Amino acid sequence: MAASASTTVGGHVSRVPLLIAAIAVSVGLLLGGAAERSFATASWQWYKADFHVHSVVSADAFPDLGVISASAKANGFNAIFLTDHNLGSNFPISGMTANHMFFEDSYRRWTTATTGALSASTNQLVTSPVASGTSSLHLASTSSTAGESFVWTKRGPNFRTGTSDAILRFKVYPTQLDAGSGLYVSAAIGGDPTVRSPANNPVGYTTTAGVISPGKSTVLVFYFGAPPPASFYGSAHVLAYDLDSGYCDRPLELGAWISCTVDVRSKLADLPPTDQPLAYDALSDLKISSVAQNGRADAYFDSYSIDATSSSADEFVERTAVIGAYDTPSFRIFPSVELGVNKHANRFNFGITDPAQFTSYQDGIAGILPAQQTGYPAQLNHPGVAGGITDAEAISTDAEGADLLEVRQQNMINDWDAILRKGKPIVGTWGGDNHIGRWTLGSLVSFVSAPALTFDDLMQSIFEGRAYMGQSSFVGGFSLNLDSASPDPYPARYPVYVSPARTTIPAHVAIGGGLRSGDIVRWLANDGSASTTSVLASDSTSSATYDATNPVPLGGAAAYVRAEVRSSSGTLRGVSEPILFADVAGLPADISYHVQRITTPSGHDYTRIASRGVTSTAWDATANQLSLDLTDPAGSLVELQGTSASSPTGVEVDGAAVSEAGSLADFDSATGSTWFYDAATNGLYLKVLQAGPSSAVRVAFGPAPPPPPQTITLNPAADAFVNSAAPTTNYGHSFAFYVDGNGIRKSYLRFDLSSLVGTVGNATLRIWGNSTQSIGYDVFGVDDTSWVESTIDWDNQPTSWNAIPSGSSGRVDAGTWTSVDVTPLVQGAAGGALNLGLSTTSTTNLSLASRESIHKPQLVIATG
Repeated sequence: MAASASTTVGGHVSRVPLLIAAIAVSVGLLLGGAAERSFATASWQWYKADFHVHSVVSADAFPDLGVISASAKANGFNAIFLTDHNLGSNFPISGMTANHMFFEDSYRRWTTATTGALSASTNQLVTSPVASGTSSLHLASTSSTAGESFVWTKRGPNFRTGTSDAILRFKVYPTQLDAGSGLYVSAAIGGDPTVRSPANNPVGYTTTAGVISPGKSTVLVFYFGAPPPASFYGSAHVLAYDLDSGYCDRPLELGAWISCTVDVRSKLADLPPTDQPLAYDALSDLKISSVAQNGRADAYFDSYSIDATSSSADEFVERTAVIGAYDTPSFRIFPSVELGVNKHANRFNFGITDPAQFTSYQDGIAGILPAQQTGYPAQLNHPGVAGGITDAEAISTDAEGADLLEVRQQNMINDWDAILRKGKPIVGTWGGDNHIGRWTLGSLVSFVSAPALTFDDLMQSIFEGRAYMGQSSFVGGFSLNLDSASPDPYPARYPVYVSPARTTIPAHVAIGGGLRSGDIVRWLANDGSASTTSVLASDSTSSATYDATNPVPLGGAAAYVRAEVRSSSGTLRGVSEPILFADVAGLPADISYHVQRITTPSGHDYTRIASRGVTSTAWDATANQLSLDLTDPAGSLVELQGTSASSPTGVEVDGAAVSEAGSLADFDSATGSTWFYDAATNGLYLKVLQAGPSSAVRVAFGPAPPPPPQTITLNPAADAFVNSAAPTTNYGHSFAFYVDGNGIRKSYLRFDLSSLVGTVGNATLRIWGNSTQSIGYDVFGVDDTSWVESTIDWDNQPTSWNAIPSGSSGRVDAGTWTSVDVTPLVQGAAGGALNLGLSTTSTTNLSLASRESIHKPQLVIATG
């Protein structure tokens, strides 16, 4: 046997002896039913958050903070992370910004549309007449009532102090303008009712008097001929200005280019106090239109632009000054930023108060490490879609080293799974990338379990992965953990360290509400595969809650499990954070451990580069001791939790002995290094107060006392039968399995023996007979452990059966139990998985009860 073995975590290799660092509770590992405590106290709760929201500060978004806060509060949100684009209104999209929007030679960033009743319309680019460039925009409308043909774009400049005047320039070449018809350009505040995008347009705005007014619209119209009819605008306040009143180089004239210039910002002075927008509000829904009323309007437009000058740094400083205006004890907006013109990423702490603190990036991923160096986690945004890196880049770079990954679409979830299969901890988030200030019951959000609604508490919890993702209506709580009695989420940041001898481990899903009848809870795991994540179990629900435990396969060196909820139609409604498992070579099967929580002295520094937890761990079989390296900010209190069949004989931190706490209560209240072993639950608890940025921990174990004799009864972890008459059909979820001597049917069972402690004295397989047969069945050991209950069939079944049966049942009578001695097989598989094959020499088909039936098969084991 090797003297020692090591595991390397995050690329850091160390042979220094260590231990486990402290753990104060909750979701840990179960060893044969060992009890675990809930981490969260009464003060903890689920906070509903959107980690990706844009306001009017972004060049392509509409709502101000008042509109955002009103909608978010109405939809039950506690936290909004305001991730405006890092150049604010100067953020370029297709070469244009909100401060420099133009229409020249293409429809780029503009949308064609009509309103009203038109008998004829034209909306096209033409090469003549042209005032500049290569093309002009030809707009024509004919209507016996009223209708218009137009183009529109989302955004124009904002109004904040320090922004230069918003100067609108364009040229128009009228060819026909009947009485009552008109040619115009317009800009809205809060949205234009004639522009039917987004669905909640007009989005509305907040007035300088502080009145939050969702749906409020003010439209500034500059026209030749006649203004558009008031009926187009409903309750919107329209201010119309005749371009023949000194805005252009000549009065209206057909067949000639007319050049016009308008200081749009100056028109705010014409608004009554009840309509005055906030200084950081902006123009939206810019339009160029021809409108016909009982006639025809026909013209060519060219050289359109609207320009203003505004400092991006000043915009974010001003945002910081006003962002807390709508906070309450149960609702907060946090100043964040979406980094990058391309390859977007989120930095969550961006409440800058000085323009010198401003920073921006062409590629947002270049800002991930600098964001982490400020002490807070960074998020990689929407890989595989516009503005993000490619899916392949996300996978190959482990999300560019970010702490969080936005996974709101299936391609992003696929990227997440691929990274998790590599054994890399990364927390998933949902957010709406919301630009419109509106949420519905189906909006994608994150729910974070935290002790308080503060920035640092939320950042620590989301970094640790104490969260789930769900539709806005999915508010009941959704936790994946390893404690069947706990409703709390496992800290997904920290892997569970286990013995390679363990083949499965029980995991628990608790959903406290929000399910709809027909929703499907799916368990997904990779069983150590580097290429495939498969459905482990799938349960259809009929109530609002769900609580279940399933064995998770631990194949390979790195395994993980996560859960999700889908509607009956397949729509994703909720996703848990994952739990990762890492092998420690030589570790006894009764020992497992994980970091539960790291408390830093700063209250932040929760990033993958700072709070790294266990960076190396090893088991020394000769010395019978466990070693760990911890790498975290100096002064951190690291809590770990584990299980062991025996108590440690001693614990050292950095070479100094650590005293054992007198009770679990004493352990909980300790602020320095200590440990406690709970013999009643096999629970091992440790705390390590790190004097420096790394600590070496060693836990020594004496010879384990022999466990007391006991008898345990196990049900199968999997069973199935195969049928040569249907060679590609899977019968893994049948309520019965079958054998017959014609070679038509065989059956398979698997039992998880990982919780077995002690020496096996004898073992008996008991199976309920559904039918009668005079010969009975034979039981064989099966060496091939790769078969899967949900996929096994006649064609892919194992071929490596033992040559001689372990035993036979003899006659089977319907409605009675049968018994077969399988002691040698269990002794040979102790600590792992027992795979059995059943067949018969009889030509009479025999039906036996499966694990899906009331009378589940049993493996009764006596240990001593």
